[in-house]
Amino acid sequence: MDIVKKVADRIANGANYLADEAEKRMNYSRGFKDGYNDRPRNRFFENLSDYQEGYEAGRKQAQADTKSPSLLPRSFQKPNED
Repeated sequence: MDIVKKVADRIANGANYLADEAEKRMNYSRGFKDGYNDRPRNRFFENLSDYQEGYEAGRKQAQADTKSPSLLPRSFQKPNED
């Protein structure tokens, strides 16, 4: 009798798991059809301006760093005219 109860519990847990997964997929497809902004792709495009600002700031800093003579090899540095 104990084994029957364990098997019944496992079947019930499996059915609950499958029902939860089906509900998640149904909600995802419903959001996809209605155009909700809960999809990762839409969140990425909402935050794209933040990424773009960070990219531009990093690019400007990298350009400023490459212009400093201490980072260039000696063959590329201007000789000191003392």
